[in-house]
Amino acid sequence: MKRTNKSKKILLITYHFPPSPAVGGLRIEKFAKYLPEYNWNPYVLTAKDNLHKNMDLERLDELRNLKIYKARPLPTSDVMFLKIKEAYKKITNKGSSDTKEKTKQENHGGKEFPPKEKIGTKLKRYIFSIMTLPDSERSWIFPAFFRAVLEIKRERIQCILTSGPPYSVHLVGLLVKRVTGVRWVADFRDPWMTGGAKRLYYTCDLSLKMDRWLERNVIQKADIVVTTTDRLCEKLKAEYNNKNPEKYLCITNGFDAEYFSRFKHLGKYEKFTLTYAGSLYFGRSPEPVFQALMFCLRVLSSFSPIERRIIISPKFKV
Repeated sequence: MKRTNKSKKILLITYHFPPSPAVGGLRIEKFAKYLPEYNWNPYVLTAKDNLHKNMDLERLDELRNLKIYKARPLPTSDVMFLKIKEAYKKITNKGSSDTKEKTKQENHGGKEFPPKEKIGTKLKRYIFSIMTLPDSERSWIFPAFFRAVLEIKRERIQCILTSGPPYSVHLVGLLVKRVTGVRWVADFRDPWMTGGAKRLYYTCDLSLKMDRWLERNVIQKADIVVTTTDRLCEKLKAEYNNKNPEKYLCITNGFDAEYFSRFKHLGKYEKFTLTYAGSLYFGRSPEPVFQALMFCLRVLSSFSPIERRIIISPKFKV
């Protein structure tokens, strides 16, 4: 990582960062790796390591000279309640894989409610949706804010970048911007309200209005808004048109060519192979991919062997 005395300084604020194995930290990991090539000295503020499971220490090999600051979230009532509930089930042997999965969904918001709710269920949803605004990592906001202000003053950092989800990270940026006045880049890896409407979380009318208000403040106060897709970029630009469309940018996700160059010696599979190395959660399913593949196979079967060979050949050009 090359640094010069004339390089500008930027603090990357992200809840997920190596050695956490979360895919959300991969984008900022690569920002930290390649920003020095553009005359920026990166610093990172992230969550404590013991908050993550199955840490991947090898991901830090390329970032040995990077300064990484860490902040611990404050305890919250809902997290404490879920831990007590889980401990009670273990003691009484009442827990099962189904109930554990249900508890996990409640904690992360991956539950859809039926059209007709019972009064108790509706009340629970309203209370939980307000308590967990804007997400389950909200208790990290103030510890991260105080640490960010401290390091900005100490290192004389001119710019910050917040990357979410979790959306709480952007609220850290909002507070830091108000207090220090540094330049602020808000990086949206996924939608918040615009283009998403928090479909995977407990919500109520009031919580949605509050989330919308928070998103509006983040978009309006940020100096630059970055998204991973052109579609989200255009939606935010249309929703929050403040006569400054230049502040909205799209930096798509990609791959690290330098990293993958070390695997050039490996042979390719003899058969066409698809590999998904992530996890399926929030009720997501690979079925649409399988359906698309079956459709392609049916289409290919209608061609002759020679035509199929021409179509799937990587050297064939239209």
